[in-house]
Amino acid sequence: MNEGTLPHNFVLPKSDDDSDQVAVAAYQAGETVEVDFVVPAPGSYTYVCVFPGHAASMLGALRSLK
Repeated sequence: MNEGTLPHNFVLPKSDDDSDQVAVAAYQAGETVEVDFVVPAPGSYTYVCVFPGHAASMLGALRSLK
């Protein structure tokens, strides 16, 4: 939960090719949700905050081992 004064989001696109389209949709959503998901296969999945100015420093990778 974001308890700060700046808005944030968490975008986990299906692939790097989907990043731009997913970023626009996430930015426009503007609501709080809780999400459960199943990682489809072991690997590394990019996530990012897409609010203006955040993506350059608020990104990382979700790594699934199983």
